[in-house]
Amino acid sequence: MRLDSFELLFRTNFKKLQVVAFNILGDQEAAKDVVQEFFAKCWQKRHELAITGSFEAYAVKAVRNASLNYIEKQERLEAHQQKFSYHPELSTDHEAREQFYQNIYSALESMPDQRKRIFLLSIQDGFTYQQIADKVGISINTVKWHVKAAYQFLREKCLHIYLLFILALVANFI
Repeated sequence: MRLDSFELLFRTNFKKLQVVAFNILGDQEAAKDVVQEFFAKCWQKRHELAITGSFEAYAVKAVRNASLNYIEKQERLEAHQQKFSYHPELSTDHEAREQFYQNIYSALESMPDQRKRIFLLSIQDGFTYQQIADKVGISINTVKWHVKAAYQFLREKCLHIYLLFILALVANFI
């Protein structure tokens, strides 16, 4: 597709597609973003796109799906933010921060020794699974199992703690 043809499609369809997105999203800026992203993807994949029907029908369906995906993404983001809205590491309350660190330390200490060692080699020391397997003398699949089990164990023990923050703390805490 040539640039002038693409520009014509953009100019003739942008407003219609923005209305489609707005009817789903109820937000003019979000609708504009979704439609612009649609056209950006079309331009990037212009050599791969094989539209058999009308461009307008294709575009309406694509923008509708992108709008629904946008809503799902926003809902997941909001749920994630609500779930982890309390961050003791940012608290000025010394007691809350101390309890936060104690929970992590307690969870790590209650982990089986082999699992804890493998987890810390992975997270704290930055070893690859293969390096850990060689160092400990076990298979790489066993290393993967231990790391996965450690994450699961920490999730169960520290449900209220943001897991990504645990990873950052482990390197500095132990």
